Amino acid sequence: MTDSPTTLHIDATRDEATRTTLLRLSGEIDVSAAAAFEPLHRQPPADRQVVLDFAGVARINSMGLAQLLRLLEHWRAQGLLLEARSLNRTLSMLFKMTGLMRYFAGPDGAAAIVAAAGS
Repeated sequence: MTDSPTTLHIDATRDEATRTTLLRLSGEIDVSAAAAFEPLHRQPPADRQVVLDFAGVARINSMGLAQLLRLLEHWRAQGLLLEARSLNRTLSMLFKMTGLMRYFAGPDGAAAIVAAAGS
């Protein structure tokens, strides 16, 4: 079996003023996402606040959910505060149904999910 190239791409930027890392995800989150997530697993963002922007994500399958969950578990253990941004209706429902919403909690315990415009 040959390794297929990852279909997930991650563009990382940092907002110096808010000390927040923004990760723009694009493509598909599937089993191949492990390769894209691995550098983030080995070396989590230096900022305590991380925003995951899902605007460019076409779909997430069950194996991709497992890869994302692994990363979010690791980051939570590191004490990072996470926000999900630009979730379309389908991804928002998927996150609610699978319990991934709990990883995106704000300081007051409310879910820090920012929906995509027009969702």
